[in-house]
Amino acid sequence: MHSLRNGFGVAVGNGNNVRISGSVFSNNTNAGLETDGAGQIAVDSSVISFNLVNGLLNNGTMSISNSDITFNQTGITGTVTSFGNNRIFGNSAAGAAPVVGAASTDHGQQ
Repeated sequence: MHSLRNGFGVAVGNGNNVRISGSVFSNNTNAGLETDGAGQIAVDSSVISFNLVNGLLNNGTMSISNSDITFNQTGITGTVTSFGNNRIFGNSAAGAAPVVGAASTDHGQQ
């Protein structure tokens, strides 16, 4: 999926759950990705870049893995959970540092 030059790349409303992989969110005027209070979004292997205000704007639940958050006005606004393998650089302001997700008993990537 590519979402370019919109108000929001993807905006997730209350009560909605979205999974995104292998996508690009760029040059959006408000945010590349946004969640409302009870919305959830999980992002993997995606690029969030050149958004005019926020790369990630989280008011709900958001997790990121293996993604680039680059060249936005603010990289991250709100609390975002990370698997620790993202690249966050070149933003005018980094914003909030991601929180590393809690370890689980699974043998998969943490």
